[in-house]
Amino acid sequence: MHPPVLPGAHAAGAAGAAAVAVKLDSPAHAAVHGEVAAEAGVALLSVRQETRPEHVKLAARQQLVQQTIDQLRDQVARITEQLNQAERALERLQITSVTVQEPAAEEGPPTVDTLPPGDHDILAVIEHATDGLRPKQLCQILGIGTGPRHVEGIRAKLRRLVSRGLLTEPKPGLFTQADST
Repeated sequence: MHPPVLPGAHAAGAAGAAAVAVKLDSPAHAAVHGEVAAEAGVALLSVRQETRPEHVKLAARQQLVQQTIDQLRDQVARITEQLNQAERALERLQITSVTVQEPAAEEGPPTVDTLPPGDHDILAVIEHATDGLRPKQLCQILGIGTGPRHVEGIRAKLRRLVSRGLLTEPKPGLFTQADST
């Protein structure tokens, strides 16, 4: 038994007391007092330890470090969630990119049938011009005006048709029908 450590525990238990209050000198005594109280059949109501200044500083430092750990764990959780969201967004964009590219690859190069109606008119006029046409001449034939905005708009359409392989530009500003060979 441990009578010198907690002398009143056995007496308190025998007298029918439910708990005992104790003042401790060191942390090691807490375990011993707990065992003695359990053997006596009483609960340890309060265990108070003598506090020394170095214990107070150590406890404050431990609490500060624990708070820092908790804050860092919260930050890691938030950053992990942001990373997961960014990865999901990237995955959706990659799927979208593949989805958009698949039909374009299946369709092949553009044909005359897939062009806007205005481009059909341009191709029909240039088809009948044996020496090719300049953008201003094409504007006059189509009757859309010969102002700079009209001429530049037609020039942009003609260059797009050249890039699609439907027209050629043998000389700067002169557009002809592409060879069908």
